[in-house]
Amino acid sequence: MKTETEIKAANAAFLVDGENIPVSMVKNIKGWNSVTVSNTIIDGVSNITARKEININTEFHASSTSEVHIYTGETFAECPDYTGFARVAQTPANDNSNYKIPPNKGIELTFVKTGKTKPDAEIIPNPATGLFVIKMLNVDDANLTAVRIKNMVGRQVRQVTFAGSEYKMDMSHEARGIYMVEITTGKNRILKKLIIN
Repeated sequence: MKTETEIKAANAAFLVDGENIPVSMVKNIKGWNSVTVSNTIIDGVSNITARKEININTEFHASSTSEVHIYTGETFAECPDYTGFARVAQTPANDNSNYKIPPNKGIELTFVKTGKTKPDAEIIPNPATGLFVIKMLNVDDANLTAVRIKNMVGRQVRQVTFAGSEYKMDMSHEARGIYMVEITTGKNRILKKLIIN
């Protein structure tokens, strides 16, 4: 049997931090203008609602057993006192007659990664026929990048150093098979698998 509860506040900005919603629970989160949810684990059911803005911060986990709905809409319709708040609609400049507030707003999801992003690399295409590009991600183009390619028995078949975000390589003279690519940039070491067909 599911138990149902609500976390709600009529504050302009409402913060929910450290909630744990187990499988057997329905817990709805409501805020007046905005809701910020962080450090929360949802295994059960939750509707997250605010009038203007919903922020999902770090350490938010919704498991495969959960059902989470995030939407903007009216909250606290049962409250008669809206002191200090007003709903504002702008009338289009070309039409001043009978302009109505749209009943639903679109939801914009923006994922912002905070902190320093770890360097990474892509090998395009992979599998390759021998010609491929190593594309560096999240690195300064001025940094030197060292690449060592080894076959499956550990013998080094190629070593290059380059600056920039991309480097074209030709290994069509090498045998078909799987190679390990070790990419070093600054203090970061990246390992990738390369398949030559």
